Amino acid sequence: MLFSLRKSGQTIMDYMIFVGVIMLVLIPLLVLSMTNFKPYNTNSLSETLEVVQDSIRQISVLGAQTSSQVIIHLPLHLLDARVNGKTITLTTEEDTVSLDMPIEVIGVFPRDKGTHYLKIYHNGSNAFLYECGNNKIEAFEQCDGKENNLCGLGANVCYTPGDQRECRCSCTNNFECATNYCDVETHACGYCDDDDDCSPGEICQFGKCIG
Repeated sequence: MLFSLRKSGQTIMDYMIFVGVIMLVLIPLLVLSMTNFKPYNTNSLSETLEVVQDSIRQISVLGAQTSSQVIIHLPLHLLDARVNGKTITLTTEEDTVSLDMPIEVIGVFPRDKGTHYLKIYHNGSNAFLYECGNNKIEAFEQCDGKENNLCGLGANVCYTPGDQRECRCSCTNNFECATNYCDVETHACGYCDDDDDCSPGEICQFGKCIG
């Protein structure tokens, strides 16, 4: 019995020594990793630009009137994002990362921290960047958040990001839309394709019904 107790006590002591050695090894490594840890770095920004580059390359091959959407995550310390010709430049507190796109780019690249659903549209010569939810009317958007003057009067609202009708004005009839065309199936203002989309006595010109 005494031998058993001594053996048990020795086992516990060995275990404590083993745990102590492990902690002595792990704690310095943990402190070192936390000291050198950066939640976002140049490589992540480079990968972000490469994703956008690949998307633009794809729609440039497919041709005019093609579009795509990419999901990107911008770091907390992003200071600036600029679009200049074919070049997109992202600036952080530590570095500046640039990458050339296959074709010229027009629009505004997101700067705010977090996840963004960036839409890219190819008009035949340029790639348009725009995003629903940044309170700025861009590209084909009719409204965006607080920027909803084109939604007209009454109960019309701007459909929120994520909705299939996002950044378009709600409507019940043609007269509630700046384009004078309301899609009766989606209850969203749209752009007419021909005179049949317009009210009697109106004609369709450049996507807008004119009477």
